[in-house]
Amino acid sequence: MTLRLYKIGERALEDREGARRAEIPAEKIQGPILLLSGRKDAVWPSTYMAGQLVSRLESKEFVYPYEHIVYDSGHNGLIRNRDAWRTVFDFLDKNFRPDARLNEGVHHQQAAESPISEAF
Repeated sequence: MTLRLYKIGERALEDREGARRAEIPAEKIQGPILLLSGRKDAVWPSTYMAGQLVSRLESKEFVYPYEHIVYDSGHNGLIRNRDAWRTVFDFLDKNFRPDARLNEGVHHQQAAESPISEAF
C-alpha cells in the first residue's frame, strides 16, 4: 500500500503544471519553518518535496528562519528518532519562545545530514 502511494505521488509530480498549481505558498508564512524528511520514505517523496519548498523559499528571499533536516529513515522512522524530537524542540525553543527575535540570525539549512538515533 505505501509503495503504491509513493508511485501515485511520483506520477502526480510528473504533471508539472498540476504540481505548480498544487504548490503551497509557503513564502507567505510569517514565521520560522522546520521541515523534517526521511530519505527512505516509502509513502511520499518527502525529501524531494521539502527540497523543492526550500528552493522556493530561497527564490522568494524568505526572511524568516527555515531548516530542512534529512534523516536516513522511512516515513514513520522520524517518530521514534530521539534526534528528530530534539531538533523539533530546539527549533521551537529558539524561534517561538516569547523573547525570540525572528529576523535576527536567520539561518537557512537545506538537506543537512543527521544520523538516526536509537529508538525510544
